[in-house]
Amino acid sequence: MKSNNKNYNNRKWKLLGLYALFGIDFITFIIVIIALVPYFLDSNLLVSQPVTQGEWNYSKLIEEVRKKPAGISRITLSPDRSFAEVTVLGGSEGQKKVRVNLPNDPEFAKTIRENNIDLDVAFRPTERSLVQTLSMLLLPILPVLLLVSLFFLLSLIVFIVLVR
Repeated sequence: MKSNNKNYNNRKWKLLGLYALFGIDFITFIIVIIALVPYFLDSNLLVSQPVTQGEWNYSKLIEEVRKKPAGISRITLSPDRSFAEVTVLGGSEGQKKVRVNLPNDPEFAKTIRENNIDLDVAFRPTERSLVQTLSMLLLPILPVLLLVSLFFLLSLIVFIVLVR
């Protein structure tokens, strides 16, 4: 009777070890996936881009700004001042946004102010998303995690063979 009870206890500990290894392997796998997700996604998908419905050249923008009444309600400059997103009043279709590449014109802001058009500057996104931060922290230890995961996976296979 004691021998049978001892075999039952050994089998119970082997199963507990098997489940523990499986849990550790699963957690390691999840950490590896979290670290690799941003590198499989395009970085542009993680940063929201303004939606524009067309593109104008700079001379068309200045022409529309000087029109009376102005057909432009707002101009939003990019953080580096290389392009602008212009909100155009479109009559029956409502408002639409167009993109304009900007040259280095010192008179541009003055022209906008003279015609009473709202001028904004978009903020430069400096904060990172949670996924990017986690991947930045986990990427240096990724090779170690992969080796540990492989070790636990092989240990899991050995335990499955021993439990039978």
